[in-house]
Amino acid sequence: EVFSSGMLGGGFAIIPEGNDFVCPCGGEVEEAHEEGHAYMLANEDGLEILVHIGIDTVKLKGKHFEKFVVNNQHVKKGQKLISFDIEQIKSVTVGINLDAQLRPQFAGVLSINSEPFKSGDTLDKILRIK
Repeated sequence: EVFSSGMLGGGFAIIPEGNDFVCPCGGEVEEAHEEGHAYMLANEDGLEILVHIGIDTVKLKGKHFEKFVVNNQHVKKGQKLISFDIEQIKSVTVGINLDAQLRPQFAGVLSINSEPFKSGDTLDKILRIK
């Protein structure tokens, strides 16, 4: 409900086709959850993006996740943030969507492009300024 209600801002869900999530922009990892299922990223322009992997995955306590970044680490576009065992996660949770939320201060300024995108695409392929 936290994501679907928009409490954390507008966002979008990605259905992963692989076992890796790479950074969609250069910037900083403001927070990498200790159990590996959630990340707060900030790009060079200050856009904050919360990435949450799966539904109820906090209950896995880090199982099936391998982190490649830590808090306050500078990251480059396309850098691997995490690997996860998609089949194992699907077998023990409600879903495997990657949910990305834009912080509320960007509501009304950015919107999500309806065009398909793929791993490694830049934020300007995913988002557009209104």
